[in-house]
Amino acid sequence: MKAKMIMTVSVLSIFLASCKDGLLDRKADPLKLDWDRKLESIKFNSDPAPAAFFIAGTYAATEQADYCSTWDTLWIVKSQQGVNTYTIARKTTFQRNQADHYFPVERYQQTWIGSYDSGGKIMQAINSDKVITVKPAESTLVLDSQEFKKVE
Repeated sequence: MKAKMIMTVSVLSIFLASCKDGLLDRKADPLKLDWDRKLESIKFNSDPAPAAFFIAGTYAATEQADYCSTWDTLWIVKSQQGVNTYTIARKTTFQRNQADHYFPVERYQQTWIGSYDSGGKIMQAINSDKVITVKPAESTLVLDSQEFKKVE
């Protein structure tokens, strides 16, 4: 920590010694760098590169109908088993209702391993018929015609 601080102070003092009236004195610069050319190569006000979409994360979906409510959550975690392999856990909470009478909440859980194909933007569950369509532009997944929005 102390060595890092000494190095920072040294670099700062060298820079300040080469400055004159707040601007870099080119005559005092032994490397004779072309600072104007370097500044022109920097693009200000340019759009940042689009963020990479990572499949791993938490996705949620809710659905309200006249006779039921559904809350669905998907957790997708990168697996150590392969390059494009993920562990997928799904928890569904379901509640039926008739008018103002609500039935007990039902919960279901599933876990499977999926293999992701980035070219087709799909994840196929291994040993299952589940197929997840990945939509990176919207940060969503589609499973069983239900759209899940990425929340984490």
